[in-house]
Amino acid sequence: MKGTAYLFQAALIILWWVMISVNDHVYSVFSYTIINKQSYFALLVPDVLLLGILSLIRAYFKKEVLGYIILGAFSYATLFCINASFLGHDGLIPTTIMTFGLFFNLYLCFPKYFHRQSDSNSLLYNSIKTTIQILSFWLLFLVLIPYIILLNTQPLISLPSSTPLLIVSTALFLLFSLLGLLSAFEMVKKGNGTPLPVDSTNLLVISGPYSLVRNPMAVAGVGQLVSISLAFSSVPILLFAILGALSWHIIVRPIEEQDLYQKFGEDYLHYKRTVKCWIPTSLFEKYN
Repeated sequence: MKGTAYLFQAALIILWWVMISVNDHVYSVFSYTIINKQSYFALLVPDVLLLGILSLIRAYFKKEVLGYIILGAFSYATLFCINASFLGHDGLIPTTIMTFGLFFNLYLCFPKYFHRQSDSNSLLYNSIKTTIQILSFWLLFLVLIPYIILLNTQPLISLPSSTPLLIVSTALFLLFSLLGLLSAFEMVKKGNGTPLPVDSTNLLVISGPYSLVRNPMAVAGVGQLVSISLAFSSVPILLFAILGALSWHIIVRPIEEQDLYQKFGEDYLHYKRTVKCWIPTSLFEKYN
């Protein structure tokens, strides 16, 4: 599972450098005003070697020390990007991506610290924690990151002039938001915990939206981002949604499924066999 994650990471890093090398517009989106182009490309060799090639090697050789070296390289590169953004007051997109990369590699190196069961059975307390989690995730992934993308790709941020498109995108956003809320609080109500892996449920939840699809919150999050991309006619936000879905499916899902199997055993395997990951199980399939 980790091998696939490192292979995916290597592909993204190499693709990133190829794109900024051949396309000036892509370079401008990922650049910093305080770093000229020649200095920027001085980072290519260490970046590709320590992040890209080492990730590729780690994908096929299960050596933990390689993961730690990659994590160290990501830490240095992320701090470099944060400092460049602070000094130049720009470059938010590359800095945000590197920060996600850092946390992603922390997750790969220390997965057990990201998967813990909740120590509270209080419905009220778990509901409050879940509300805070939802608001935090929505603020980051549905407001801040789309705003940064729009700010760097569309000089004038405005809603579409097409009324039908605005109505459709708003309706879709509200529907997917409702799905996310129903899924989150179904987990609180039936699972004695929260949706967050570091404070997860003590019981397997297979009711409500979870009876139709195994990961309704992931479906909801991707749907919300696609709705935002429609509202602003933004291809970059759509690409962000697709990348998020692929990252979750290829990287997070296998680790999460292994954790669920360890906690719930055969009950989870039966659930996994009968309910699909992304495509809702029809009512006909469910009852027949």
